[in-house]
Amino acid sequence: MRIPPAVSLSLVVALVATSAVLWRQLHTERQLNADLQTQLTDARTALATRPQPQPVVAANPQPAPAPPSAACPPTVPEKPAAAATAAAVLADSAKRQKTLLENSEFRKARIAGIRSNVQLRLANLPRDLGLSPQEADALFNIIAEGQLRQESLAADQLAGGAAPDAAAAAELERATQDIRNQQKAAMVALLGPERANDVQDYRETVPSRQRASNLTNLLTQAGKPLSDEQSKSLTSVIIAEQRREESEAALATSDQPSQQSQADRATEGDRRILAAAAGFLDAQQIELMRARFDQVRTRNRSAAQQQRAAEAVLPDGGN
Repeated sequence: MRIPPAVSLSLVVALVATSAVLWRQLHTERQLNADLQTQLTDARTALATRPQPQPVVAANPQPAPAPPSAACPPTVPEKPAAAATAAAVLADSAKRQKTLLENSEFRKARIAGIRSNVQLRLANLPRDLGLSPQEADALFNIIAEGQLRQESLAADQLAGGAAPDAAAAAELERATQDIRNQQKAAMVALLGPERANDVQDYRETVPSRQRASNLTNLLTQAGKPLSDEQSKSLTSVIIAEQRREESEAALATSDQPSQQSQADRATEGDRRILAAAAGFLDAQQIELMRARFDQVRTRNRSAAQQQRAAEAVLPDGGN
């Protein structure tokens, strides 16, 4: 199902506003050796249960049927007023952010904060890709500066207060892609095409790498540590599963949506990981991983129930 442009713009603002919180949650998750998938699910639940403004509907509403008599005037819809209020709140927030980003000292502090988060998330990238300290330092700067430019772009787009439409969404996506292209060009200039592609691949597979790291820590604490070779093999298996799921998602269209629920796909993915890992892990290690997957599945099911309950109390069931 295609996401409406208005929702896309709202999501951009929401992601910008909550990025620092999400990275702090990631830091806590690493310290507690909890699974990254659980942490991401908890973050999505927190966002879903937080009262969210209703997105502006781009299409014109269908005309209401004529009233049976003059004595029963039609009820005034509340959604347009709610949408206007939401747009005003977003615009006011964007204006404040835009004003802050125009201050050079604030921009320096924001760059430092983004860079700190990037280094936390990509802590093992320099080691895994063989980057020198100077290359890693320059790379983290490139990534942080690109993210700040995207934040500034989103603030500029929404500060005007106009209701987002398809043209605005398309322009935002085009400008965002330009920033990504410029960031990629800077990486190529720094590292060369091959290593720049390695960095891109690494960034795309961070969730799988973190999941493998969390499982490795779990097995170590349970007294069944992995060898370096086993750890590398497990990481490769989990990354391969991520890529497989991404390929399936790319093939799915609005005309031919997947018939499986997200929970069912995750369960099947866990089974494939366990089956592949059985070739290089012993039976006790496999059972420890299976128990961990079951625990995460239970938490995800509880999170999904909380999300449905939260949506049920929103107007029109959250639609």
